[in-house]
Amino acid sequence: MPIEDHDDLDSRFNAIVGQIDDDQAARMRATARRIGRRPRRVRRIAVWVILTVVVVVGALVALRPDLLVGGLP
Repeated sequence: MPIEDHDDLDSRFNAIVGQIDDDQAARMRATARRIGRRPRRVRRIAVWVILTVVVVVGALVALRPDLLVGGLP
């Protein structure tokens, strides 16, 4: 894509962004901050759940290795 197209896209983007009033921009930033916090909490919970499952499975295999074999003689 030629550089002129990039300049055109920049000017069109700036024109669109210029249509957003300050009140709407403040609401969008507040929403982004509120939403931005959730994934960290969810990610932290997911990591703890996965870690717990790995530890439990490891303990079961360490204490009962026959579970891996499936009852073979």
